[in-house]
Amino acid sequence: MVAQQLSTFPSKASSTPQRPAAAAKGDPQAQLAKRTENAVGTFELLGAGLSLWGMMSSAKARTAFETAKDDRSKIAAQKAYNRAQTTLLDGAAVQIHGETSGQALAQMAQQNSFVAALVDRLELVNGIGGVAVSILPLVYQVVANHAPAEARDNMPPELMSLGVLPPKLLLEKLEAQNKAKVALAQAAILREQKKAEDELRRAQADIEKASTPSAS
Repeated sequence: MVAQQLSTFPSKASSTPQRPAAAAKGDPQAQLAKRTENAVGTFELLGAGLSLWGMMSSAKARTAFETAKDDRSKIAAQKAYNRAQTTLLDGAAVQIHGETSGQALAQMAQQNSFVAALVDRLELVNGIGGVAVSILPLVYQVVANHAPAEARDNMPPELMSLGVLPPKLLLEKLEAQNKAKVALAQAAILREQKKAEDELRRAQADIEKASTPSAS
């Protein structure tokens, strides 16, 4: 249908930025560092969100193209795919230039009170944005679960790269996770059992030692 996928979902920007250490009041360097972290984190999350949305939109358009019943539907799907590719390009651009842009914005905030007020509130925005980016694949998985059987069983590779799986693989993954949890629980029980047995042996040895008459 179109050229190969342009990018994969970024790992760096998908997590919520860590809360920076509180800047000392009146310390310009600490204040600048905090504002830089907030601004750069916002650009990274924006880039991640655009990339994720572009990948999901690409997958949707690819499915629409493959299931189109006439040329008009194929053309519409092709246009939607092209828009998704543009979104991916935008996401890549934001990620590439996010650090320098964030630094420049933080520097501007040091000189402009209006910009400073905005940047100082980005920490909350980043927290909400990080959660939104993290749960989008879950939302799309739920949507995919309710899609027609043909669409569920032929999941586009873009979605599978985000962890969105067809029903069979989804259940197999859940089964594997459950088995791993059971194995970990069993291992923990065995460790506790061995620890208790070792303590019992030591206690019995101490009792025997204490009850054995000492040589005169």
